[in-house]
Amino acid sequence: MPYLRFERDWRFEEQLTWLLNYFPVMTMLALPGIVYIVGMELREKLIHAIIGQNGSLLAYWSAVYLFHYAVYSAFTTAFVLFQYIFGSIVITNCNFGQLFAMLIVWGYAQIGFGIFLSMILKRTRLQTLSAYLVMLLLMGITQAIRWIDSSEGLPYILWLFPPTAFAYSLILILRNAAQPHTIVMACLNMFWTSSLLGLIGIYIHYQSLYEETGTFISKYLLNKVLCKCRKKNKQIGSSKYTTYARKKRIVDSDVLEEETRVNALNKNDMPVKIVGLRKIFQQASPPKVAVDGITFAIDYDEVFSLLGPNGAGKTTSIQILSGLIKATSGNAFIGGFDVTDHGNENIRNVRRITGLCPQFDVVWPKLTVKEHLLFYARLRGVKKKYEMAIVQDIAGQVELGGDDFHRQASKLSGGMKRRLSIAIAIIGDPSILYFDEPTTGLDPETKLGGMY
Repeated sequence: MPYLRFERDWRFEEQLTWLLNYFPVMTMLALPGIVYIVGMELREKLIHAIIGQNGSLLAYWSAVYLFHYAVYSAFTTAFVLFQYIFGSIVITNCNFGQLFAMLIVWGYAQIGFGIFLSMILKRTRLQTLSAYLVMLLLMGITQAIRWIDSSEGLPYILWLFPPTAFAYSLILILRNAAQPHTIVMACLNMFWTSSLLGLIGIYIHYQSLYEETGTFISKYLLNKVLCKCRKKNKQIGSSKYTTYARKKRIVDSDVLEEETRVNALNKNDMPVKIVGLRKIFQQASPPKVAVDGITFAIDYDEVFSLLGPNGAGKTTSIQILSGLIKATSGNAFIGGFDVTDHGNENIRNVRRITGLCPQFDVVWPKLTVKEHLLFYARLRGVKKKYEMAIVQDIAGQVELGGDDFHRQASKLSGGMKRRLSIAIAIIGDPSILYFDEPTTGLDPETKLGGMY
């Protein structure tokens, strides 16, 4: 009898060691994907494209959490079932209720932690590498914590770090030595800490969308400090520097006539009315005036072109008019809605009636032409029974029908990606269209042909 008990303990400890090496890794296979995808979609301005087509940030973050939680659940469930089916004595003897509760919260904790990582690191390789390093760190932490005396417990500071809280709880559960209050405390600490980290990451993400404070937290904090140190420059809108710049600006009679005409209009008289629109990038040193008080109005059925040298502010003006960045001062009324007011429904109403073809193509490499157009058609609120017919019609208009319709964006040529961007802009039949250098990358025949 003593011999049998010793053999059983030896087998148990051997399986426990194996599980503690691989269990953390198998439950974290989704983490690199979270870090990479969230960072990539922001860096490649895919999230800007979603918002520009009237997408919702709430819906975006809900989809991020649900999708990655589903991936996590698939990996974790498969691993646990595999161990159970093949008779792992460690799994079959543990408290399944405690294991299930902890794994539910651990999946949620990883997503918040992943969002935070994706926002504080700059480069794609560094983001992905950090996720794998966390996985390896958790393996080491699990083995180290294994030898902590359970009667003494884990130091409280380590409970606040989700990986250590998970590792300690996992060891106790697999040993079937976990008290209910210990699991509750571990789950609560993982939940609140990861929620805080996730909210910090989402806040940085939001600032990166609507403010020119950079994509990542280091740049964001640095710019905040620099802006406070440049109080004189920060008041550029009313400084002598600004007055000097405006005095030097050449204003001809046509410009004065247009300003007089626009100032006499009501916001609903024209589909586009812009008055004194001004944008200053405070993060530049010295602060850069990108758009300097432009004023004009565009009538119905009118094609209006912004001409100027590189750096004149054409793209910045279009980004303001489409609601992607905030103006420093001035007003811009699109369909009667003030696009410079980001505090209410104005901006969403503007996006419902506008379409944007950006200066650079913004597409998902793995999505096909069909999937891109269906996605944006649904964002635009196209009815499901009409969406396929509309998508096929628009794809045909930009010469992306046939085999190209089912081709991934990564396999399209530069000109074909440009046509896809144009198709995305016109889907949903918006009343107002913005095209930022739409013919870039197109062949001469297409430029001179009938597509436009």
